[in-house]
Amino acid sequence: MGSVKLRDLGPRDVRSYLKEERSELLQLLSSLTAEEWMLPTAAAEWNVKGVVLHLLDDDLGWLSRLRDRELSGRLDVHEYRSFVDALNAKNQRWILGTWGLSPRVIIDLLEWSGNEMDRWWATIDLMDSGGVNWASDGEVPRTLDIAIQVRAGSFDFWEFSSSGAC
Repeated sequence: MGSVKLRDLGPRDVRSYLKEERSELLQLLSSLTAEEWMLPTAAAEWNVKGVVLHLLDDDLGWLSRLRDRELSGRLDVHEYRSFVDALNAKNQRWILGTWGLSPRVIIDLLEWSGNEMDRWWATIDLMDSGGVNWASDGEVPRTLDIAIQVRAGSFDFWEFSSSGAC
C-alpha cells in the first residue's frame, strides 16, 4: 500500500468553525469572575489567564508572520528539541510581558485578532502551499495551517475548560 500525500486528499474547509469557536470563547470569557481567571488549568504552568494570553499570542503571531510576512520573531531552529525549548521560552516571555493586561483588554484584543484572522483566512486558497516546520520538511497545503489553528485552539480551549471555570 502506497503513502498518501496531503495534497491528494483535497481541502476540508474548517474556517467557519474558527468563527464559531471564537464567538463561544469570547462569551465564556466575558462571563468569568476575577477568581475564575486565576484558576489552574491542564497546562501545569498556566492558569486560565495564561492560556487565554497564549491564544492571543497565537493570533498575533499568525497575523504577523503569515499575513504580514514579518519574520523577525520567527524561531529559526531546525532541531526538534531545540525548537520546542525555544518555543516554550518565547511563550513564557509573552505571558510575563502581557500579564498586567486586564481581562477586559484581553477579551477586546481577542475579539479584534479573531476578526482579523477571519478576514485573513477568507483570502487563503486552501490548496496554496504553506510550511509547517514540525509537520513536514517540505511544503504542505495551506489547509493544514488552518487545521492546526483549529486543533491548537481546541486544545487550548480544553486546557482552559478543564480548569473548572466553565
